[in-house]
Amino acid sequence: MDYINQRGYISYSSLACYRDGKEPGGYGENAAFDFGTELHSRFLEHRVTKVLSLPEEKLLAELLSVLQSHKLVTEIMKGSYVEAGFVHPVQGVLIKGYIDIFKPGKLVADLKTTSAPNLKAFKESMDLLQAAIYTTVTGVKEFYYIGIGKKTKEVYPYRVTSAELKSEYKTLNQLLNEIRRSKAAIG
Repeated sequence: MDYINQRGYISYSSLACYRDGKEPGGYGENAAFDFGTELHSRFLEHRVTKVLSLPEEKLLAELLSVLQSHKLVTEIMKGSYVEAGFVHPVQGVLIKGYIDIFKPGKLVADLKTTSAPNLKAFKESMDLLQAAIYTTVTGVKEFYYIGIGKKTKEVYPYRVTSAELKSEYKTLNQLLNEIRRSKAAIG
C-alpha cells in the first residue's frame, strides 16, 4: 500500500501485486521479459529497442511474421492506436497505464508472449483484472488478449466474455474500495 500511496496512483501491475500480497516495484532482469518487451516494441511501434541473441532474433522475426499475417490480428490492428497512455480516476482512485492496442469505441487488446502450448492453457494463464481495468477506463466492453506462442509459433486470440468481465469488475471494485479506505486512514 505504501508503494501506491507514494505514487498517488495505481497501475494494473501494482493493483495485481496488492491483490496477491506481493511487493510491487518492477520486474528486474528477466530474459523472457526482455524478449516480450522487444516483441511489443517491434510489432506495435515498429522500432528496435534492443538487439537480442541470434536465435532470439530469428524467433522474433518468425513470431512477427505470424502476427502480421494473422487475419484477426490484422483486423484488430486496423485503425487502432498503440501504446495508448491514460491517467483516469475510477471510484476516486487514480489509475495510470498504457494500453497495447486501442480502437476507440470498439475494442481494447493486450499482446502477450506465452509459453502456453494451446489456446486453453493461454486462457487459463490470463489475469482478467487487466481486462476489467482497461475496459472500465475506456468504456469499451470488448477486450482481447492476443497471445503469441514462443514455442508453438501460433496466435492465441482470447476475447474475454462479458460474464468474465462482470465477475472481474466485482474484484476491481472491492480492491478500489480497500485502497480508498486505506488512503483515507493514512491521509
